[in-house]
Amino acid sequence: MQLRKTDALAPLLEAVAERDAAALETLYERTHRWAFGLAWRIVGREDLAEDVVLEAYQQVWERGASFDRERGTGAAWLATLIRRRALDAGRREETRRRHETASVEKESESGPEPESPGDQMEREEHIRSALDTLPHEQQRAIELAFFEGLCHREIAERLPAAIGTVKTRIRLGMMKLRSVLQKYREEL
Repeated sequence: MQLRKTDALAPLLEAVAERDAAALETLYERTHRWAFGLAWRIVGREDLAEDVVLEAYQQVWERGASFDRERGTGAAWLATLIRRRALDAGRREETRRRHETASVEKESESGPEPESPGDQMEREEHIRSALDTLPHEQQRAIELAFFEGLCHREIAERLPAAIGTVKTRIRLGMMKLRSVLQKYREEL
């Protein structure tokens, strides 16, 4: 479809806004090849381009009333819908690809050897003894956060304390734990 100075699509879009299914069918027949070409140039895949075009025409049906002749031509409005749908589809596809790649990499990585029960017990004893070096308020805030899985707000309600106080207690406690446990690592 060639974009012309006259807006031949405007009457069709206005009829679609009035829920005229025949107008949507006519609009589709006149523009679907052009719409597919535009979508394909953006997403670079035939299957995604087809999905984009279908989503765009569905949006035309659902939101046809948002077309305004005063703001631009029908072709420009339709091109904008297609472009937005295509960019969204491209982002979704890229996110899906990244997740798949990360998942495959994670599966292919060989993790560390599992700890023996004796090693795990020894590590837990060192953590517990390191926690015992903390002031009670810091120790309790860390236990609630890491062993009971509570968020800052829930810890603040449980203790009772201000959220800022809870965050400070956890941060200071974690700093001290880090230095105590670093000494333990160096001894190994």
